[in-house]
Amino acid sequence: MTRKSPLFPTLTSTNNALQQFRFSAQSFISALISHVPDIAVRGNVDPFLFRLAPDTFTDVFELADAHSVMMDDVLSACLLRSSQRVAGDALRRCMELALELCILAGDRRRGRIEEYAAKPLLENLHASFVEKMKILVS
Repeated sequence: MTRKSPLFPTLTSTNNALQQFRFSAQSFISALISHVPDIAVRGNVDPFLFRLAPDTFTDVFELADAHSVMMDDVLSACLLRSSQRVAGDALRRCMELALELCILAGDRRRGRIEEYAAKPLLENLHASFVEKMKILVS
């Protein structure tokens, strides 16, 4: 949607900022899409499954405890533990901001919003995205 023709044809610096924001958001979403199944889930479930053997656990309670630890590790890797609320909230907000960018770009492409009205919206979205990314990284 942002490659065919500039969404901000008379505001070159704003169009450049849009491209930068789009690239950052796309990179973030791509990294997240690969992190969750590859690292967070398989990185914790596969070692647990590897440990499963007839004589590995003495009883079902030991197995249940090991399973609980593995599930806690998956939740932690996905930033879903209550102790990780700030990071989890930042993660969710980054995804929301990426979606809001898509909506803004769609509205610009369809002519529903003028360049000069969209410029401050884009700037605010981008600033919020950068702020949330800093929280997430820290």
